[in-house]
Amino acid sequence: MGDSIRLRTRSGWDVDPTNVTTSDELGALLRRLRTSTGLSTWDIDQRTRHTEVRLTRSKISKVERGELPTLTWLRAFLNVCGVDTGSRRYRDWERAWATAQRRIAAGPVAVDSQSFVVPRQLPAVPRHFVGRQAELDHLNGLITHPGRVAVVQGAAGIGKTTLALHWAHAASQRFPDGQFYLNLRGFNLDRPTAPPEALRELLDGLNVSPGRIPSSFNAQVSLFRSLVAGKRILIVLDNAATSDQVRPLLPGAPTCVTIVTSRNRLAGLVAREGALPLTLDTLSKKESRSLLARTVGVELLDSAPDASTALLALCAGLPLSLAIIAARVVVAPTPSLERIAAEAEHSRSQLSQFELDDRESDLRTVFSGSYRALDEPAARLFRLLGLNTGADVSVDAAASLLAADATNTRALLTVLTNLHLVEEYRPGRFRMHDLLRAYAFERAQEEETDVDRLRAQSGLVAYFLQCSLTGDRLLDPLRETFPAPRPDAPGPPPRFDSYRSALAWFQQEHKNLSAAARLASTLGLHDAAFLLPWSMTTYLHRQGYWPEYAELFRLALDAGGAIGDPRAQGVASRNIGNALAQLGKFQEALEHQTRALTFFVQAGDIDGQARTERAMGFAREQMGDHASAVRHARAALAHYQDSGNLAGQAQALNALGWYLALQGCHTDALHHCAAALKIFETLDDPTYQAHTLDSIGYSLHQLGRHSDASERYEQAIEMYRRLGDRYYEAETLHHLGDCRHASGDTDGARHAWRDALEIFAAINHPRGEQVRAKLSGDAPPAPQQDIG
Repeated sequence: MGDSIRLRTRSGWDVDPTNVTTSDELGALLRRLRTSTGLSTWDIDQRTRHTEVRLTRSKISKVERGELPTLTWLRAFLNVCGVDTGSRRYRDWERAWATAQRRIAAGPVAVDSQSFVVPRQLPAVPRHFVGRQAELDHLNGLITHPGRVAVVQGAAGIGKTTLALHWAHAASQRFPDGQFYLNLRGFNLDRPTAPPEALRELLDGLNVSPGRIPSSFNAQVSLFRSLVAGKRILIVLDNAATSDQVRPLLPGAPTCVTIVTSRNRLAGLVAREGALPLTLDTLSKKESRSLLARTVGVELLDSAPDASTALLALCAGLPLSLAIIAARVVVAPTPSLERIAAEAEHSRSQLSQFELDDRESDLRTVFSGSYRALDEPAARLFRLLGLNTGADVSVDAAASLLAADATNTRALLTVLTNLHLVEEYRPGRFRMHDLLRAYAFERAQEEETDVDRLRAQSGLVAYFLQCSLTGDRLLDPLRETFPAPRPDAPGPPPRFDSYRSALAWFQQEHKNLSAAARLASTLGLHDAAFLLPWSMTTYLHRQGYWPEYAELFRLALDAGGAIGDPRAQGVASRNIGNALAQLGKFQEALEHQTRALTFFVQAGDIDGQARTERAMGFAREQMGDHASAVRHARAALAHYQDSGNLAGQAQALNALGWYLALQGCHTDALHHCAAALKIFETLDDPTYQAHTLDSIGYSLHQLGRHSDASERYEQAIEMYRRLGDRYYEAETLHHLGDCRHASGDTDGARHAWRDALEIFAAINHPRGEQVRAKLSGDAPPAPQQDIG
């Protein structure tokens, strides 16, 4: 190397790397230097404890045994041992050291052939594994595409490691040169495994002598890839956090296969390395039962069917949760599914059923690994999503929780999706696993103030109310109005401006709207607890969701009472009666409608009284009391005439015509219905035009004018289909079937009845039994109409 360059320590020891040719020689040199100063490894560790470069005891031992240190580490070591590292002579010494380092790194890589062991590092075969055949087939495809990388991704506890190890053991014979397994600890309680540390484990697994491992990380990567070149090796990189953590560990050889598991999507590996993504979903009910049975036994499951069903529902197809429940059962002195199911039923927190003494396997701990990986804005959205009581969430609804704009919220949802904390199961629609939702709810209870939680949930309720009020006005522009404060929603405004877009929104948000109404009631947001059911009336009525209709208006009735508004109480009571009448509970319906009349009289609401008279007429008609139905219709017409409500007058005229038709007064019926139809055409009200065409069709049918009657029915059906009104479509199909049957068109009748029955069955309406009886030939045709 040229002239020797010696550095003298304060203790008089010379340090000269000139003749150093191996890392072992360097280690011996540094060990002699340390001992000459009288310093132990512990002394040096403590002296550097709070310095920029800490020299730990373990690292000193490794270097002294032959591991090449970095220049920064070596400088700190020499300084502690008394070398003046600020002198000019030291800078010359550094250059000499760098030359020696390159000489050592360039030496032949030593793999001890006598002690070489083909790496067989896979952990034990997972004992409990079920299903996943499609995913196994996907991984089997890697064998025919050598050099490929698969990323098995999914939520915490979904079974990524189990799948990877199950497949790796099954395929191990195809990799005779070795199988590596590294837990990268990407989401564990302690820090993730750094790439240099992981790479060193791979090189150790190949029995590379420490003295021949280069100090440069890039050189180590090249060394690893050189050693595995041409070999058939399988590498399982478990629990990775990022693509950058994985990338240096990938072999370059086309004969190797790498399986990576991660909660993250690792899109970088897919984009740059062409990795094949494989996303795991929850287990099916059948697979979940099978997994539980493998631990607790089929006999125990069969002996407690109710408890088994409850626990399977609690676990919601998450393999880790199933494994924890199974473990709790079998370790108990007396295994009992009933006991654990009872504990779960009475527990305040779902997650308390998944606690274990093994903290690493505790469900909260497992979930916390993903949660800790979030920055605060994403973490806060995750917490607030736990407060959402609906089935799923749109970007706009999530924005209302945050009181943020849609663009920023979409970016945060992408972060949560990438970590599989939420699932974008349809474009723009996000949902959470039940147990992740429970964890998010717990975090919100712990980390959000009462005020912030209420503000977020109130924002969500206000968003749904604003959209629902706007949408309802598009579904039925002529519907009654209700004076109430418009909600000041913090999120984006409604994104629909037509009948079709409003109907599509209600269809999509139906369950979430009902959940929002229940949430408003729970929070004591009385205006919203009344207005949400009210704004859903048109949609619920047309779709025939009668039990839900009744439930929500009971909440509205309570809210009206809390507000002290008799008109609101009247509206709620009338609508409860409407729903009960549709369900065949006529006497109970009339009781609610009678109360509604009292409330409307108290409020001085003439139109409210008129609508209630119409509703009572429908209940009486269903009971077969047509004379009373006519009286209620005439009373409604009189009220509407007093108030000057033209649309209401037309509705009452149609109802009156229908009831007269049922009494056989078809000429009078056609007169009243024709007058109603003319008004509805003027008002451009397709809904009530269709209702009236159905009434006219019935009278024409009874007069034997079957062709004219069928034409009116078909016009009404077409209107209902354009409106997306399933319930009324079914009613008129029912009538059309009756008309065709009377005209002798048996096939046409059965076709119309079958279409009607399909809809009635879908909405679980009792009218379906009447239609079913006609199809079986057990009942004669009978008229039915709901005049709203």
